[in-house]
Amino acid sequence: MSMVDEQQNPLTAGDYLEALLALSVSRDVRGFSQLAAGLESPQIRMARQEVSELFGGDRDCVALPSPLGFYAPAGQSSPSGQASARALEAVSVSEFVPLYQRRLAQLRCRVFRDCKGRALDGTALTGLALTRILEKLVEGINGGEIPESVRLLGSIQHDECRRWKQVCEEAFTKELRDTFQAKLPIPSKELQEGAESLQRKYSHHFKIHAIGDDEVLRHYKTQLKEKLRRITDRALEENERHAEWKCRQKAKMLSDKLGIDQKISGKLYMDLQALNDDLALLRQEYAPNSYCRHACFCCTLLCQLVSRCDVDGFAPAAVPAPFLAACPCADFVAQRARLRRYNADIRGPRYVHQRVLNEYIDQLLSRGANAVADALQDLARDSERTAALLHQKTMDAERKGDKAVKLEQELQNKDYETEQLRRELEDEREQQTLQEERYKQETKELRRELAEQRETNQRLSALYHSRVLDEEDAYRYGPRRSKHSAVELLSPPVTLRLM
Repeated sequence: MSMVDEQQNPLTAGDYLEALLALSVSRDVRGFSQLAAGLESPQIRMARQEVSELFGGDRDCVALPSPLGFYAPAGQSSPSGQASARALEAVSVSEFVPLYQRRLAQLRCRVFRDCKGRALDGTALTGLALTRILEKLVEGINGGEIPESVRLLGSIQHDECRRWKQVCEEAFTKELRDTFQAKLPIPSKELQEGAESLQRKYSHHFKIHAIGDDEVLRHYKTQLKEKLRRITDRALEENERHAEWKCRQKAKMLSDKLGIDQKISGKLYMDLQALNDDLALLRQEYAPNSYCRHACFCCTLLCQLVSRCDVDGFAPAAVPAPFLAACPCADFVAQRARLRRYNADIRGPRYVHQRVLNEYIDQLLSRGANAVADALQDLARDSERTAALLHQKTMDAERKGDKAVKLEQELQNKDYETEQLRRELEDEREQQTLQEERYKQETKELRRELAEQRETNQRLSALYHSRVLDEEDAYRYGPRRSKHSAVELLSPPVTLRLM
């Protein structure tokens, strides 16, 4: 097999490679007609020199047939009856023609069996390293500067190691989040094992794809391991935070269910024993792991499994099925149901749940102790106020008793005075009765005298009228005396005074 250009001039492998470096091959096949045009340009000469120094004198090129079996002279369209050209990226390897597949297999065997690995300053180069070096050379040529090979290789090594280190870090973080984020919180052992597996996976991935000598690779691999370890530590911390939140939520729910917060806020605990009983009940409800009172084999085995397993590591299948089916113990069934509910509600590191539960119980105990102390202080203050009130009432009662004694003495004095007044009044009434009787007697006598006086007055009045008649007769007939003339008619009347 030999290579020729468009003018049927023979081409060596070196000329063909130099022509490729001189020309940006377009998708148009007719662009190959200008291969020889730029072979003598200054850039090509410098690139040729750099490639010659890089690869040495052993260079070779291999021509392969068309992968899809299309053969046509350069610049001419494909013969009629053949399918139109397709992009190789969109074609599966199985669709390549058998001739191309056989030649490709022969080339692969030749490369891996006969070709010696290229090296730059003792550093082995892979195909990816060669591609990156060529890209750097092209960038340097386009920028007007040809970088030195040693500096170029070191820069490429560091760039590739940093790039693949970042790629592995991002992929590790993404896969770790996608794998465990939705299941948090989980046991620390499970998360640690999963993270270590991903660390080994992406460390191997970095080792496969990174370019560089052993020292550079070792340096960046150490940095990658350290970064993955820090990411794992952050994931463990986040898992612990989720477990703490879950534990606090369950502890708060159980505390509200038992009414501990309400009792503490309302200062209903009068001693620490009642508070300790409620806290022990809270711990029992949070982590039900007590033994059955019948102590049958099933319950004992179940409790031993629970005591050894992690928080969500309990598997009911670990207890033999015949014992589960034959156990008549009602406590075992209730215990197993409580454990299933407990394992469904609480997940995550066991030590986190124990620590958070202990902290929550300590907080409740501290608050409860303060509440009990406040309640006792309030009770003491109430007792002091009650004692002071009782003392005040006692003093008031004593004062009232003294006042009552005084009032009783005054009342006795008043009674004595009243008795004296009553006696005096009776004496006065007796005297008044005697006076009234005397007055009545005198009144009778006066009435009798008055009656006599009235009779006298009536007689005198009759005499007076007789005299008046006599005087009228004397005026009319002359003076004459009657048998009544000797009575002094002009004497004053007698006045009677009734006593």
